[in-house]
Amino acid sequence: MTVTLGCLLHADFQKMEEIAAGRPIMLARHSLGIQKNQPPKVMNLVKTQDECFEQWQQIQRLNSKFEGLRECGLFLSFLSEGNSARFFGAFRTIGDSVPLNNWEDYLDKMPSKLADLYREHGHDKKPWEPCFWFKTERMSEDMPCLADLTGRLTVVWQNPGLVQNYSPEMKVLELSRERVIRVAKNWTGMGNVSLSFDELEEMISCPAAWGTWRTNLSSKGVYLILHEGEDGNKGRGRMYVGSATGKDGIFGRWQDYANHPHDGGNDGLKELLGQNPDAYRHFRFSVLQTLPEDATPESASSYENEWKEKLGSRVFGYNEN
Repeated sequence: MTVTLGCLLHADFQKMEEIAAGRPIMLARHSLGIQKNQPPKVMNLVKTQDECFEQWQQIQRLNSKFEGLRECGLFLSFLSEGNSARFFGAFRTIGDSVPLNNWEDYLDKMPSKLADLYREHGHDKKPWEPCFWFKTERMSEDMPCLADLTGRLTVVWQNPGLVQNYSPEMKVLELSRERVIRVAKNWTGMGNVSLSFDELEEMISCPAAWGTWRTNLSSKGVYLILHEGEDGNKGRGRMYVGSATGKDGIFGRWQDYANHPHDGGNDGLKELLGQNPDAYRHFRFSVLQTLPEDATPESASSYENEWKEKLGSRVFGYNEN
């Protein structure tokens, strides 16, 4: 038997219509992955703090796929998980939307912690794109059924759009026992580790959202840094092979790169970053080999050298030793 959204919300639907007061009821799907137009640290807070997410979703660009929310009376907010989406909460819209005409208007509507990060990344100096702000209120006490489904309900999101009208026929994929708002990125083994710099930064600042990743990566081992770069970017495709036997193993070494990107590495990486200070943003991190707990720096160096030979990272790469 196929369970639909309409079946689950039958008890609350009349109340939903009352709250919407004749305006449309809509569904909105938010993607909280790495976004080119958003600083990674901003997205980290949006992912982990409900207050930041709720205020972040109140601001949208004009002519964007979310503009339909301006006219609705109630919307159900979901977090994207590929072709499915997890229910985050129901929100009533209050009053009319307000145009935002410049960065100061935009940042004034943000929580101070987010506004500070935008300024830190220089976003207030970027070209302005017209936006709008609309006030919302989370609906919980008025609709106990919806409140109970928060973090438990996952639906199949077949519509390619990010906003759509309420659809009672939408299929329910899962109704979990436990409430999970932020789903940790699944750990599928050391051999499948492949992290962009932004993902590494996110894992360090938001460990709870990454489950056992930190523990698993705290092993001794040999790792690879690939410079992905951009089309035409000098050094694109070059590699650096390193090993880690210190505290927290590979994770500890990568954490150093994330916290102090210009201080670590050998002369090859330092030369690259001297020429292009933002090149580290295009690094991708993976694990080549794990080593036993009793591995010494000397034995790790031997394995490291073998990988340098196999991958040619001395001939075409950043290893200079």
